[in-house]
Amino acid sequence: MKKINLILAVIFLTLKCSMNAQVPVLMGMTYSGGANNYGTMFKINGDSTGFQVVHDFESATGRSPQGSMFRANNNILYGMTRLGGLDSSGVIFSFNPNTLIYTEIIDLNGLNGKTPSTNNDFMQGSNGKLYCTINGGGDSSRGVIGCLDPSNNNYSVLHSFSASTFFSPASPAIQLNNGLMYGLCPVGGSLHQGGIYSFDINGNIYSQIHNSINTTGNAMRGYIVQYNDTIIYGCASGGGLHGDGAIFSYNLINNTYTDLFDFTAAINGGVSVSGFMKASNGLLYGTSGTSSTNGPNYWGTLFSFDPSINLFTVIHYFNDTAGRFPVGGLLQASDGKLYGMTQSGGANYGGVVYSYDIITNTYTVIHNFNGNDGNSPFGNLTEITETSTGVSGLSKENNVTVYPNPTTSTLTIHQDTYSPNQQIIITDVLGNRVYSQALNTATETIDISQLSSGIYFYEVSGKRGKIIKE
Repeated sequence: MKKINLILAVIFLTLKCSMNAQVPVLMGMTYSGGANNYGTMFKINGDSTGFQVVHDFESATGRSPQGSMFRANNNILYGMTRLGGLDSSGVIFSFNPNTLIYTEIIDLNGLNGKTPSTNNDFMQGSNGKLYCTINGGGDSSRGVIGCLDPSNNNYSVLHSFSASTFFSPASPAIQLNNGLMYGLCPVGGSLHQGGIYSFDINGNIYSQIHNSINTTGNAMRGYIVQYNDTIIYGCASGGGLHGDGAIFSYNLINNTYTDLFDFTAAINGGVSVSGFMKASNGLLYGTSGTSSTNGPNYWGTLFSFDPSINLFTVIHYFNDTAGRFPVGGLLQASDGKLYGMTQSGGANYGGVVYSYDIITNTYTVIHNFNGNDGNSPFGNLTEITETSTGVSGLSKENNVTVYPNPTTSTLTIHQDTYSPNQQIIITDVLGNRVYSQALNTATETIDISQLSSGIYFYEVSGKRGKIIKE
């Protein structure tokens, strides 16, 4: 009888997941291909349907993007191109998924940044402004930290890297609960091997908090994640025991750097690492491989890392036919699956979009680029949502701002047009309500530290969005 009940419970849970799980709508960019061979911006559903090129990049307004697009609280996507624009040094742009309107905002000219590369992406600070790293340009041509105000599209350089400091930033900065931004540089510093820096957006104060050394990992790059209130995790693409990079942690309280795992390129990847994302199961996931010596098939790896026991596991070896050389990082979409892209390989050798189911450990190619629809994607994917009218785009949440996101403990909800008798409702990926609270003022802060790490959805006055609890 207990066995029957267990089977029925599993069937019920499976059906409930199927009924509540939505097919995610994803957007991304390619470096080349398309109508002008300068790259494309595309949309695709997580079940492989609905692929559509929504913008062909051109030289005059920005071409050849290598980074990713960031979805801001105003539900507009922001990104950068590596080349094109007035000075052929790239541009900062926005894209409205509701209207499919692409807008060139800033021409990069060297002084304000130049030729942004992979992992030079935006993040949104607690003050609502967007912050980016660019690996070139600035006063010393060593890269900059920039700030874009989405309310008026004003852009300014907050910090120019120099030869005497870390330089050529190679990770998107993240803002932690202490209010500081943190990022990685692969070169520079007292040991000339790069390291970890912090940046105070309130006083524009730049600080170098760790100098890399060859024996424990150098040439740091890729996404870093905050695992809890005190520790961040990231990857070094060089150095370590075998010279192929390392996984590290850094304790923000006692300033302790720890080499947790050393890559061996011929066995488990390394050399160039995209960094981490934290999934709903508490594991960290990343990709490696832009060298012909990576992995048994030499085309790179998809891996997981369990910080609780420091366990590294290769979960997929990339190959020529199903996608090779993953340069960008990973996205966990609202259906719980991981999504990413490879720079090459696949049916047409132009790269692929893929999904990975962390429950069934299933890798699936959902799109093969063919040149006409794009070629050689470098960055990450971004999830958007369907409007109630069925037109693809982002749900309208223009009067609701929720930050910080991701968060480890508190959320602040701000409404530009507050009205009485409102509440915030938070549900998990199965549709179960896990939190609700009345909102009595236009700006309120709530404590969700009791929620487990993972993906959740909020609703305020009919406006919906996704939050990540770390």
